[in-house]
This record gives sequence, C-alpha cells and structure tokens, in this order.
Amino acid sequence: MTTVVSKKQRRRARVDTPGSDDPKPFPERLYRAGTDFLKIDVETALTFLTVVRSTQDEARRTRNLRAARRAYDTVVRLKQKVTLTDNDEQSLTSRLQVLRSELEGCGEVF
Repeated sequence: MTTVVSKKQRRRARVDTPGSDDPKPFPERLYRAGTDFLKIDVETALTFLTVVRSTQDEARRTRNLRAARRAYDTVVRLKQKVTLTDNDEQSLTSRLQVLRSELEGCGEVF
C-alpha cells in the first residue's frame, strides 16, 4: 500500500534520508550543507592558487587562476542566499578576504 503525501506535508515533515541518523529537520540540514559547500569552495579556490604560485606551466597557471576566481565569485553570489550563523558568517568572510587578497596578488582585478 502506497501513501500519498502532499508537497506541503513533505515540507513540514522531517525528511529521513536513507543511511542518515541525523535527527535534524531537513531545512536545517540543507542550510548546513549550503554553509559547508561555501567553505569547501573557498578552500578549493585557495588550493588552486597554491598551484598557480608553484607552476611554471602558463596554461595550467591560467586555468587554475580562472577556477579560483570563478569559485570566489560563486561564493560571494551564493553567500547571500544561504542562512549563516554568526560564527559561520565571520569565518567565511575572513576566508573570502584571504582569497581575494591572494587573487589580487596573482593579478586579478576587482
């Protein structure tokens, strides 16, 4: 027997993801995932810049610099759409400042 659940009921209900023991409601998990994504994207961009500074291959340097800048622009844009705690906001803003400074050091203009 299949139970039909409306969209409204799904939004209000806790969503149990297979394999997940997380008892938090779905919206809270979604916000956490968004925050984690932004933090990881900033760290990935900083890794790209490490490659930029260490490589002699101009094509690789250009490709990684472009990827780092794209990550910066993406995080700045999506940051406005994700609900962040005060600590997450402060942490992300700090890392974005580091990323922007590093990008400027590699010749990027804002």
